[in-house]
Amino acid sequence: MNKELPYEIIARVLSGEATAQERNELEKWQNLSNENKEAFEQMKVLWTQAMAADFEPNTEEALKAVSAKIGGKKKKIRPLQLLLQVAAVAILFIATGVYLKHELAPSHYQIFHAGVHEKKSIVLEDGTNVTLNENSTLTYPEHFDDTVRAVTLEGEAYFDVNHNPKKPFVIKAGESQTRVLGTAFIVRARPDEKEITVSVHRGKVAFSQASAQVILTIGEKGTLDKTTGSVTEKYNDNLNDLSWQTNMLTFVGTPLNKVVGQLSEFYKVQVSLSSSELDSVKFSGQFYDKKIDEVLKTIELATGHESVKDGVGYTLK
Repeated sequence: MNKELPYEIIARVLSGEATAQERNELEKWQNLSNENKEAFEQMKVLWTQAMAADFEPNTEEALKAVSAKIGGKKKKIRPLQLLLQVAAVAILFIATGVYLKHELAPSHYQIFHAGVHEKKSIVLEDGTNVTLNENSTLTYPEHFDDTVRAVTLEGEAYFDVNHNPKKPFVIKAGESQTRVLGTAFIVRARPDEKEITVSVHRGKVAFSQASAQVILTIGEKGTLDKTTGSVTEKYNDNLNDLSWQTNMLTFVGTPLNKVVGQLSEFYKVQVSLSSSELDSVKFSGQFYDKKIDEVLKTIELATGHESVKDGVGYTLK
């Protein structure tokens, strides 16, 4: 079972502009058949190639090709503005057989995926180490070209990039791009979240979207607001953004409202406070490979506030 490729929705999803409803529609379309799933994965690969290439899209030819593909249906593709965007044109060029001005060099792409409750690591051809958090996918070429090392990420991953000043390493994640020469950092770009973030642990990265860009150094965090398109930078006060990889939680004078939020993220269970009066209560402690009951017991002893287990998780009172 198959349906015609939903070009517009695919373009919006890959460019990070899709609504929740459009993402759901695309997911339903993929679930119709394995053929649809494979088609979308191929489109993601083509997207990565297009974003890595230096090309000048001929939008008029692209639109003509699309019109020819839908044939005698006399159906206009809308919105026109979307098709004129680089993301959509790049996809349509390849999907309809109209090539980029600068023809893409053939390359075999691989898809590396970590499922539910999985964490996976891989060493790329250039020696770069990538660790995927759960429900994350990395698309990368078997062989990088001579000018750039380009990959695509959906989800969250830690990158330890092998230094090469002649070939920048570029991560395309949603509508964001992270460009580095050699450094260590985290990229988080989950489709169901309102923000895309990059946290730098070593070196320097350029984090950008369209014309907005920030340069981040060690200890800084860049945030792209998907709704407004704004890109901001600030000091990264979250000591636990790597906890999913290190299995360690660290709190230093951390307000309880942030503590419970990070516990919820790490243990995948709801931890809340019974009252906003507890928000500013501070806690310090470090835990390695501990169960949540052990962590909460320590918090109880340190703060004097009891944790109660209920049907959906835990509540500190």
